[in-house]
Amino acid sequence: MRISTITDFLTLADKLDYDLAARKLFISVDELCQSISELEEELGISLFINNNRNEIELTRFGAIFARGAHKIERDYEDTISLINKAKGKPMRTMTIGTRYNAAQDESPYITRALRKYAPNITPVYTPLMHLTLREKLESGEIDAAVGIVVEDRLYDGFKTICIDRDVYEIVCPLDHPFAKMESVTLEQFAKESVIVPSPKNMASMHMFFTDIFEKAGIEIAQEAYCDDVDGLILQIEAGAGVSMVLSQRRSHFDDRVAFVPVADELPYAR
Repeated sequence: MRISTITDFLTLADKLDYDLAARKLFISVDELCQSISELEEELGISLFINNNRNEIELTRFGAIFARGAHKIERDYEDTISLINKAKGKPMRTMTIGTRYNAAQDESPYITRALRKYAPNITPVYTPLMHLTLREKLESGEIDAAVGIVVEDRLYDGFKTICIDRDVYEIVCPLDHPFAKMESVTLEQFAKESVIVPSPKNMASMHMFFTDIFEKAGIEIAQEAYCDDVDGLILQIEAGAGVSMVLSQRRSHFDDRVAFVPVADELPYAR
């Protein structure tokens, strides 16, 4: 059993989606399927099963193995650190600023990548406001930042690396007419009371809102500002208006609000 196989399993156990897990691992779905199949054959058990909704979930044995696999991975990483110290390799800390839950969700994968390709570097994550990320980068107080980028001009002068791509979807109360529609146009959306991301605390999302409606020549009826995604969802639940959120947030909030695709073509968020 290779440590990379353990990482493949843990990533799939986290995402419960072969496409998403493969993208996180930077391998093909076929390679991931083969890795999991070989692991199941080696263990003599089934780790995943398809449920009635045609989604995968951990079996009872898979859940048990996941608990042990996390410890195996941690022990391996700690051992590699000890070996590097014994070799005399200098250990250093990389301070990484994060903003938004979506960015913070990436931290386990960044940690695994660093420990695989740069085992002498220990990442330390610090949550910051969006505009503070650039200030901290420019001052050298943080070494890197993880955020959502829709417009590259927010990060002029910095090297950006795409970790993942996503699209925005319209979010509305579960009993809203939009919730029953297959998709909604920007014009339909703009006629509703719209909750707009704060230009200070959610600068990238605010710029996205401003740009797409300016380019489309559509005015929106702004109802309120929101400072973070959790607050935005609470306002939508209360019926204060509608807004847009990255589709990856479905798994966190789709039992509280409805996610509806946008009929118009929108730029990807990275």
